[in-house]
Amino acid sequence: VVDLPLLAADVRTILASEPAAVFLATPHEVSAEMAGPLLEAGVVVLDLSAAFRLPAGMYPRHYGFVHPRPELCGRAVYGLAERARG
Repeated sequence: VVDLPLLAADVRTILASEPAAVFLATPHEVSAEMAGPLLEAGVVVLDLSAAFRLPAGMYPRHYGFVHPRPELCGRAVYGLAERARG
């Protein structure tokens, strides 16, 4: 059991709690917007959406939006447990 508070999905509110890491379990568009400021603040971001799974140029076709932080797509590490099994 964890007694941590549930925080609003607002970057300022999240950063005010000085987290070491943040899990984003938000729609792709929301994660794409939030990850940049969190990373710039030195927070480790674990994103559970598809916001950083593809090259940025593929987002309009596959997800219906232009990626707001295309430079982050190349830096993101995509981990799929099924692919990592030895």
